[in-house]
Amino acid sequence: MSRHYRCDINTDDILWIGGDRNLLKFNHNGQNLINNYTQPNDAGRDFVLDKQKQVIIRPWQSMTDLPWKYVVSSYDVSIREITLRWNWHPLSLIVANDDMTTPSIDDKGIVYMSSMSLVFAIANVGITVWTSELATPS
Repeated sequence: MSRHYRCDINTDDILWIGGDRNLLKFNHNGQNLINNYTQPNDAGRDFVLDKQKQVIIRPWQSMTDLPWKYVVSSYDVSIREITLRWNWHPLSLIVANDDMTTPSIDDKGIVYMSSMSLVFAIANVGITVWTSELATPS
């Protein structure tokens, strides 16, 4: 299965972000439940699904300004019109680094990611919980 697909094992719904950045959600009968844009000027289609709350966490790069800024966004996908819950912007240590890992999420909704210099956790309200340095700048 492509990394751009996620399946909600509680509802059997499938979520997908395609090359057009359109988020689709459909059930096992093929009924379209969501067909919305997530961000109009971005790069990045990978995401993680919080199965308990029907929330997706999606890292992306804003392509409206140079340099492209990295953002992690959370969306409520439990209803037909997706809703932005929060945006998280990188800490100063990783602002210039767009080489981020795919997000992981735990049962409490805390998101875990890493860059070349840090591993970090983002709370389910979009604030940094903790960071740990992986490598020094030198």
